[in-house]
Amino acid sequence: MIYMIRMKLLNQKFNKDGFYGMIICFSIGVFLLI
Repeated sequence: MIYMIRMKLLNQKFNKDGFYGMIICFSIGVFLLI
């Protein structure tokens, strides 16, 4: 999960879109864990 998020960040080169995408993915991951 974390690895996929990091790869997305590297692919998007830390755009705003990549940053928001990471937050959304992280939020979904936390929601699934809960």
